[in-house]
Amino acid sequence: MEEAWLIMEDFNTILTNEDRVHGSEVQDDETANFRGFMDDCNLTEMPIIDHSPLGIEFEVLADTTKKPFKFYNCIAEDPEFTRIVQENWCLYNGKMTIIWQNLEEVRKKLKQLNKKKFAGVTKKIHSLRQSLKHIQGQMMSTNQNAELFEEEKNGRKAQNQIWMLKSVNEETIKRPEDIHAEISGFYQKLLRSAADTLPAIHPGIIKKGPMLSRSHQLQLIKPFTKEDVVLALKGIDDLKAPGGDGFNAYIFKNKKAFYKGRCGTSSEGNR
Repeated sequence: MEEAWLIMEDFNTILTNEDRVHGSEVQDDETANFRGFMDDCNLTEMPIIDHSPLGIEFEVLADTTKKPFKFYNCIAEDPEFTRIVQENWCLYNGKMTIIWQNLEEVRKKLKQLNKKKFAGVTKKIHSLRQSLKHIQGQMMSTNQNAELFEEEKNGRKAQNQIWMLKSVNEETIKRPEDIHAEISGFYQKLLRSAADTLPAIHPGIIKKGPMLSRSHQLQLIKPFTKEDVVLALKGIDDLKAPGGDGFNAYIFKNKKAFYKGRCGTSSEGNR
């Protein structure tokens, strides 16, 4: 068969150690035949919990809704990215509102680039994960590899456990029940019951405290410089989007595409 197919049955044997929750330890000869059958038929186990309701989609309707533009940082690594931004970022010159027109032109071209080079990335990732799972299943077909996977699993469990904790009194806690009590007590103090009334500070008391001088007030409202904008931009995380246009801060930090002086303030008032 060349099309995808599915086998469903309540098998009388198990495939891995995790399939037996209770009872004696699983021996290799109990799973050898089943694993061989899976490999010979090129089958992959589906992650389904036993004795739970099951629904499988054999045909999924295509989503035709228009999706908003979203810039992915990987687009900036494409060789065409810098050229596209430079050609469209300065397409129009004039007032501040022209910046939005330039960004719209950049957005259109980058959307085409994204569709051309990075379309279907989610499906590709899913396919690679399925291939990886199949390879891992083959690696577990031998006793030595199965023991290695078991050691790695136990190691991950150990990393997720808290073996020692320092209390607020700088005391070292090692007993699991004491660690549980310390953590629970800490968050219970943070989540206290809601107060019926909240205390307020009298305005007269505020005026007696430190206040901004006139020079400090003028400092807060003075015009900002290009250096202030660059400093603020550097303080934004690369994954944070400044607005609803789909662009995050990472694209504006790209010096090759938005290099200094390209469309900055000039004697003609261009942006």
